Amino acid sequence: MDESIKVPQPEPIKGGMPEPTEINYFLSDPHIHFLLSHYVNDDYQLVKDKLIELGDRANNEIDPLSREADRHPPTLTMYDKRGQRINDVNYHSSYSRLEEIGYEEFGLVAMSHRSGVMGAETAFNKVMKYTFWYVFAQAEFGLCCPMSMTDSAAKILEDYGSVKLKKEYLPQLISTKSDRMTAAQFMTEKQGGSDVGANSVRAEANGDSWLITGDKWFCSNVSADVALVLARPTGAKEGTKGLAMFLVPRILPSGERNHYTI
Repeated sequence: MDESIKVPQPEPIKGGMPEPTEINYFLSDPHIHFLLSHYVNDDYQLVKDKLIELGDRANNEIDPLSREADRHPPTLTMYDKRGQRINDVNYHSSYSRLEEIGYEEFGLVAMSHRSGVMGAETAFNKVMKYTFWYVFAQAEFGLCCPMSMTDSAAKILEDYGSVKLKKEYLPQLISTKSDRMTAAQFMTEKQGGSDVGANSVRAEANGDSWLITGDKWFCSNVSADVALVLARPTGAKEGTKGLAMFLVPRILPSGERNHYTI
């Protein structure tokens, strides 16, 4: 190696990592344009303006809202003033605004399940869908967890849910209006962690419904309107193959709060 060749050293950045100010999160990424033009060119041209809009708002609106939400984490109100258990999770207005942008304005959950999102005549294919998610997540990654939970719950209902469950819950899980629902997945238990085969929460048939007894641990999106819950029906075998999945609503059809505590 010729020791006379000197590789210039970059100047140290004052104050640490630079802030990506005054850039469009979509337009600033040349690779994404190449990939979309190559793989989904026709669909890409139809929604390119929306991706540019999201890239601009990610920098100028979503990122500041995300920072504000981080400074004001959610709080749990366990009881009302009468001492009744209510399990209300209270979010800062900045987080609620992020939800409106993600669920409603860009339809990040609904877009692959039905037509009409952002004026599209058909549902978005997965490449286009996750391009939108990719741009959004660069400014706010935390909300992608509950949105993903809701998205996957809708997919599970579409593929495996009964006609009754689909009719009752699916339209609101893929809604882009204020009546929308969010979903959670209550899988993990303290004694097993990621080994769900060690789960001990029990499910007992009770007429047309089920009674589920036990503790779940580390539940993402715990305030969701519905939760997909793994439980072991009475008499089922041990291990993963003995588990069943149940849809647990936060509010029962009677209008009562469901009987679980946070």
